[in-house]
Amino acid sequence: MPKAPLLVRTGFTQGVKASLDPSVVPPNALWEARNVRADESGVLRIRRGSEDAGTALGTGIVDGAASAFDGIVLAWNKTLYFLDTDAETYTEIDGSASALAADSPLTFIRWTAGGAEVLYVFGGTGIWETDGSEAALVTPHAPDLGEASNLIRDGEGAHETDSGPARCALAVLRAGLSQRIAAAGDPDSPNTVYLSAPLDASYWPSDQTIQLPDDGSRITALANWYGALIIFRDTDVWAFFGADATEEGASLVLQTPAAGCLAARTLASVPGLGLVFLGNDNVYALQGVTGVENQATVVPLGDDILRFLRHLLATSPDNANAIYWDREYRLCFPETTRPEKIFRLSLLHALGASGGPRWYADTAPATAQFVPHAGSLYAASSGLMIKFTDSLYDSGIAIPYYVAFRRESLQPGPARLKKLYLYVMGVGTAASGEAEWFSGLFDGLLFDESESEDVLDIGGTEQDFTVSLFLDADQLELASKTLAVERMDSPDPLSVEPVRVYELHFVPSKRANFVQVRVNAETAGQDIAVLGYAFGYSARVNQRGRRDGWE
Repeated sequence: MPKAPLLVRTGFTQGVKASLDPSVVPPNALWEARNVRADESGVLRIRRGSEDAGTALGTGIVDGAASAFDGIVLAWNKTLYFLDTDAETYTEIDGSASALAADSPLTFIRWTAGGAEVLYVFGGTGIWETDGSEAALVTPHAPDLGEASNLIRDGEGAHETDSGPARCALAVLRAGLSQRIAAAGDPDSPNTVYLSAPLDASYWPSDQTIQLPDDGSRITALANWYGALIIFRDTDVWAFFGADATEEGASLVLQTPAAGCLAARTLASVPGLGLVFLGNDNVYALQGVTGVENQATVVPLGDDILRFLRHLLATSPDNANAIYWDREYRLCFPETTRPEKIFRLSLLHALGASGGPRWYADTAPATAQFVPHAGSLYAASSGLMIKFTDSLYDSGIAIPYYVAFRRESLQPGPARLKKLYLYVMGVGTAASGEAEWFSGLFDGLLFDESESEDVLDIGGTEQDFTVSLFLDADQLELASKTLAVERMDSPDPLSVEPVRVYELHFVPSKRANFVQVRVNAETAGQDIAVLGYAFGYSARVNQRGRRDGWE
């Protein structure tokens, strides 16, 4: 009987295709996965984890955070705190207690005032400023004769916390053009953008407003892009061109009515893609239209994870947040009850004939905002900041690993599955230690003498996981495998990763038309790394039956 070819799948660089049937998933993609990443070689590795930055202030999500004053300023429980990232200690900022709206996302704007660093806080209860140790409402500028009135200044010269700009929770600094702050999100005027005076957050001229149509939509996000102020609403995208709302030639142009932005913190500028954001039915990228000046369009990016997105968009989109960091667009849904909370759009394998961004899903901690600081990535979590590291834990909690590969067709079927091969990278752990060398011939040491030397050694890292096979509609649980890399005799052991091939024979052979491999791992602190898999099977070519004749 002829032997069918060996099915082999290695090199998983196309990410997750969760919206597809497992039978049509590309060979170098995954049907589903949690907490995995494809490294430069296409090896599936467990993702890296995170650790707490200090002791939690309490329960409840942090409402916002920003890198400033050589540390991080965060808002929690209506109060501002300063995190010393070196000492990992939190200090309450004086004057900020009960100053902010409870459980409400806010915006920090880092700027300078009088040559000193300052952080402005837009939380809907007035415009606050802090130097990292004290906080107070901004002292409004008193307009000179002939100047427009100040929207945040009342008749007695005090800060008017019920004014349009003071009610805003969205803001962006137009640093490259007019040095103004643009603010929006006023619940009493949801389609108005307010502009501050140049280099002055204490003066909001009454004539510096941009008005969009009051048609039932609302402004949800602001961004700078190629000299324009991009204004996202929940139904469409607009662009304001100009440095001043009253200057001649300033214009407000509708960019696309096809999609809007649901959450301001999902906006991120991604090289090669444009402005990426969470839309009403997908993840989109705002891109320029070739050959058309001052015009942009939106391109959907989330088709591969659309099955997940439909549920998330229906239940928990408002507090979604994202960042572009280390060649990945990370999108987090902190309020979802699903295990998948973070979706990573990787640009690592975006080049080549089959290139393009690739999605992966994580069960990482729920976060309200990502914060780059001092070369590391932090995130606002429950009552504290977390720091993403090379750890194999999330704040001491194990990271579960799960992957479901494509469904393979055993052609011509039904065929008999005889063998399963699993290719696993033997991942080693580097450790410094002291090695003792005994005397050798003519080495200058006396007989039975020895000397010690510091060396870099590589130890075996166990990989405990369970393999499951789905034969047509039946699940077959295989025995749990424990894998460990052996110590290697190499001058540079970290540059070598041995491949372990595990072969499982099916006696008797298993009969099926289709087969799918799934791998689970839940043991804490293990660096799981799967290179691929293969099947050995035989197909029947002789068909049994009855020959009907003619009379």
